[in-house]
Amino acid sequence: ALPPLVRSAYTSFSSSRWMVGRALFPREDWHRATSRRGLAYYETVEGKKMDAKILEACREAVSGKGDGRISVSDAQLILKAVLDGDSVTAVERVTCAHVLDEFTWTDKARANFVRGLLLAKHVS
Repeated sequence: ALPPLVRSAYTSFSSSRWMVGRALFPREDWHRATSRRGLAYYETVEGKKMDAKILEACREAVSGKGDGRISVSDAQLILKAVLDGDSVTAVERVTCAHVLDEFTWTDKARANFVRGLLLAKHVS
């Protein structure tokens, strides 16, 4: 049998996964429980909420070997991070605008990335 708090969360908020999850985890463990691979879903940059997975993909692309620019193959990996769901959300669009401005891209990589974004399904 489930403990009373968990049982009431499942019966009272069955459609709300957040409330069920919130009832199952103490406050200090909630952030860790809602992050993936130790990386939070969102990161605040310049006061705006952005997708941490996209930002991390861009940071990995410019680090290490190379000239510090995002190449066509890197752009494909970043686009895959953007299109991880079935559509592009508002937070992902804000993040894409940020990474296009803040990171150095090759001309072909930028063109392919923007083309991929234009072809993707967007939600408001």
